Amino acid sequence: NPAKTVQQLRFFRREAFDIVCDFTGNFAGLNMWLAKRAGIPRRIALDRRSSHAFRQSRHKLLYIRLQNKLVFRHATDILSNTQHALDAFFPYWEGGRYDSRFRVISNGVNANFFQNSITRINAREKLGIGNDEFVVGHLGRFDPAKNHATMLQVYRKIVSRVANVRFVYCGLGTDSAEFITLVKNEGLVDRTLCLGTRDDIPLVLRAFDLFYFPSVTEGQPNALIEAMISGLPVLTSDIPTIREAVPEKMHSLLIDPTDVEATELVILALINDEKLQEKHRCQQWATDRYDAERNFKLFADVLFA
Repeated sequence: NPAKTVQQLRFFRREAFDIVCDFTGNFAGLNMWLAKRAGIPRRIALDRRSSHAFRQSRHKLLYIRLQNKLVFRHATDILSNTQHALDAFFPYWEGGRYDSRFRVISNGVNANFFQNSITRINAREKLGIGNDEFVVGHLGRFDPAKNHATMLQVYRKIVSRVANVRFVYCGLGTDSAEFITLVKNEGLVDRTLCLGTRDDIPLVLRAFDLFYFPSVTEGQPNALIEAMISGLPVLTSDIPTIREAVPEKMHSLLIDPTDVEATELVILALINDEKLQEKHRCQQWATDRYDAERNFKLFADVLFA
């Protein structure tokens, strides 16, 4: 829209900003170019995704390549929370060896928010879950990237083998009519709790015994980070961004996100083996890696350099 593009340029010039930071990542090119034309000295593009958030076509991919070129030419700093995102969107960045503008800064999470005094019993009472149930939980919006279809297939197999298992979904759209219909079609209504959006995530996580997160694509998933910091055993996908998000000791425990049979066997093993559950925990590592004070300071150091 040429008229709005001119309007944006005039806005930048009128406000005389010192810094423009665009969080749309590989769509930031136009703003980086306009900010440079407006004489803004610091122009920061930050990407929190690692794959395209649109249905691809030849024309759309040509457009996004143009945007990326504009970011590369006009941004003073190019940030992401994963190396994989930079590899995917800027294949010529070469690990930042020849261009100091590139930098990976991990998400920051306040561990105190998730390591609190809520007891497992109290959390389950509030959610209506029995203390004798093994709870497999998931946080995430109802979206193809989160792979709910595979989860439901896995759960259908597990209920035929385990009598006291409960599945909990929490996230935008997980209480929608469409999602509940899918649960009904798999015959899982009596075993499933669909919470929708909540503002008491630490309580929800405290009610879980296992966090299952089979995403097929991710940026750097806060839900997984929060589960690790909460001390839960986690079972998650073997995809590049999640390999970055977990400690190296977990790499051999990651799963093919669409392999229903293999995942069923792993979850059954985890239900019955507390020692195996310990191998899937990495609370201290995650608390250190995603320390909010340190990681936000790293971002602030870039912002106000």
